[in-house]
Amino acid sequence: MKVIIDEAEVPFEPGQTILEAARNAEIYIPTLCAHKELPAFGACRLCVVKVDGMRGFPPACSTPATDGMVVHNKDKEVRDLRRNILRLILIEHPHSCIVCEERADCEAVRGGPVKAGRITGCSMCPNREICEIREVCHYLGIPDMEIPMEYKNLPVERYDPFFDRDYNLCILCGRCVRMCQQIRGVGAIAFTKRSHNTKVGTIFGRTHLEGACRFCGACIDVCPTGALSPKGSKWHGKADRSIESICTFCSLNCAMVLEEKWGRVMAAIPDRSKSYSRAYACVYGRFCIPAFLNGSDRLHYPLVRKKGRLTPVSWEEAFRFIGDSLKRFAPEEIGFLASPYMTNESTYLMNKLARDVVGTRNIDILSRFGRVVMQYLADRERASSAWTTLEDVEQADWIMLIQNDMVFTHPGIPVAIHKARERGAQIIILDDSQNEMEGESDLNLRIEPGSLRTFLAALTKLLLNNMKVTEFEEFVSFVDFRRSLDSLKMIEAIRLTGVMEKEFSRILEIMRSSKRGVLLVGSRIMEDPVPNQILGEINNILTILGMDRGFIPLLEEGNVRGVADSGGLFGHRPGYKRDRTQGKDYLRMVTGIRRGDIQAIILNESSVPPEQLRGTKFMVLSEIYPSELDSMADVILPVAAFSEEMGHFTSFDGRLWKLNKAVDAPGMSLQDWEIFSGIAKSIGSEEFVYSSSDDIWKEMFDNIPIFQEGNRPPVPQRLELLPVSEPSSLHLSEFTPYVVRYRGTPIHELVDDLRVYLEENDRIPKEDSDDEPKDKVPGSGEVV
Repeated sequence: MKVIIDEAEVPFEPGQTILEAARNAEIYIPTLCAHKELPAFGACRLCVVKVDGMRGFPPACSTPATDGMVVHNKDKEVRDLRRNILRLILIEHPHSCIVCEERADCEAVRGGPVKAGRITGCSMCPNREICEIREVCHYLGIPDMEIPMEYKNLPVERYDPFFDRDYNLCILCGRCVRMCQQIRGVGAIAFTKRSHNTKVGTIFGRTHLEGACRFCGACIDVCPTGALSPKGSKWHGKADRSIESICTFCSLNCAMVLEEKWGRVMAAIPDRSKSYSRAYACVYGRFCIPAFLNGSDRLHYPLVRKKGRLTPVSWEEAFRFIGDSLKRFAPEEIGFLASPYMTNESTYLMNKLARDVVGTRNIDILSRFGRVVMQYLADRERASSAWTTLEDVEQADWIMLIQNDMVFTHPGIPVAIHKARERGAQIIILDDSQNEMEGESDLNLRIEPGSLRTFLAALTKLLLNNMKVTEFEEFVSFVDFRRSLDSLKMIEAIRLTGVMEKEFSRILEIMRSSKRGVLLVGSRIMEDPVPNQILGEINNILTILGMDRGFIPLLEEGNVRGVADSGGLFGHRPGYKRDRTQGKDYLRMVTGIRRGDIQAIILNESSVPPEQLRGTKFMVLSEIYPSELDSMADVILPVAAFSEEMGHFTSFDGRLWKLNKAVDAPGMSLQDWEIFSGIAKSIGSEEFVYSSSDDIWKEMFDNIPIFQEGNRPPVPQRLELLPVSEPSSLHLSEFTPYVVRYRGTPIHELVDDLRVYLEENDRIPKEDSDDEPKDKVPGSGEVV
């Protein structure tokens, strides 16, 4: 099907509007309220066109295209009408610079916007380089204004973290409101008041911090004027370079564009050209990357402890010292703990250094939840399989959320859940405490603390009772599995869990209605003394339902899966080849330190509690900021952050993402793979001759099948059914809610706006005004 726009034939798909067809053909139709991620709104009327056979001037954004339709976009009558509409819009928008004849010369002299308390012209506006209203004015040509301007004189709102709001520049296009309500599913803002007094605001005029705002920044990214602007990057002017990369603060790995200026990352913008991550960026990636990575306390040079003091040395001396020290220990006395934020390439070299050069099998990932999940799946030969994706979440018919804090750990996933709910998906929340997603749920089950295993076992029994048992009799451990279910009494399960029989029936009805379901499991299952059993019972449910997909563990750190894929997981070489020789995992290494079995530790981030490392004879610590471990380390190595290195990450669902270097690392900092190469050479290895991460990736690509495109095997069809545990009220382990960090450093310790946001939401304790200032980093060690 085709529509004719200005005598050009333009193909379109059924259901597309005139504006969508024009955009696909790169035909410009001016608009200020339409956006490719938002449904049609028809507020600004700038996209009006003439259509043969149609009365008036219909808006292109909301008029469906039909086969053979003839559209006039550049007609003089249309152009004059658009100019008059634009003049009306500009009545309440500072426009002195827009119609000024000297604007071009003025901006050529002034390299960046002039800082001002209020913005009364383009020369003072931090958004002038991306302002869409200027683009429309240039296209239509507004030489003068015949109508006097009426300044709204609204107060500039600066009291919330992360971004400022100057609604004197707002043209009421509604993009921010629609993005917040319809795409993000939050509804923190709306149109308030009426007529001339209409403005965008919050309920009862509260601050955004007091309201429902999650500070994702999506409203800023769709604002066509300077009404909304990020505090951290608003005055830097146009970036020198824009580099496509990813955010690594969580395992979603959202695609981002890093803006470089003056040799630093000054802003991070969601890369909306990548359909996978469109609109998923959150408060961490959108606002915290520059402030966190540009901290003044970044480590700049290697430190070696000499006579009790950490002393700056050259890399050659640091590597020599490490090599000589490691030779004093037997291989089984040395342990390697991998950061879940290292690239795949770096992890591969760490594995090669540890297993092939040092000769130890004591290797594991520093992740409390991700390590357990990946070990469970690897032991069942499922870790390398294709997993459930965010697209599966969006297309799901039912979604169960199990013991998770995704609003704070993975803020992008609620966007996918909201999309699914808009399609009609039913949302079930299974939790023993208040959950931030309760507003999206159809069934909110508040189970008794410690009863999760019992609930899942009871649900498994009810599901099996409604299926043909003969379908599963050949499954592994089926006899033991059935016997464990026979001993489970439903009346006892109902008493322990607090879930009524009718609620169990409702869940059964939902789950059996479709195989397009998803179970999202959070790290709070680690409260259970044996979280593996919870993972096993989830496996049972999926198996009985006949679902080979549907399980999403909310891995917290940025590259847990990639580190496991690349050889950082205990007992497994790259690609999940099992080690023939047994070593020690993280917990056994900690025990081994106390017993004296583990004497040396190569530690790649500072997230390990200091008490677990007391007793080590030699410790090498790679980090980007000072930490409490510095007083214990014999060597401290400054490592490059993700914006300063090249390599690959693997998101939670198995997608490979490319890290692109945006800026140079501070001082003498090196990438992890360069550090491992230097250590290997100091021990005497001649095999570490890589000149770049590309060399390492080629070796990995050639030898590890899962890193070859499209080569992740499907989930095994014949899965085991695992016996369920006896119903009981469990004694829960002490559990601290996860706070997003990078390489061991909590992000909020270096980003004050994030600290305020987390304090307000009770994720971290509120700072006492009498406490020491937050910019003092404890345990940084004495440096001479």
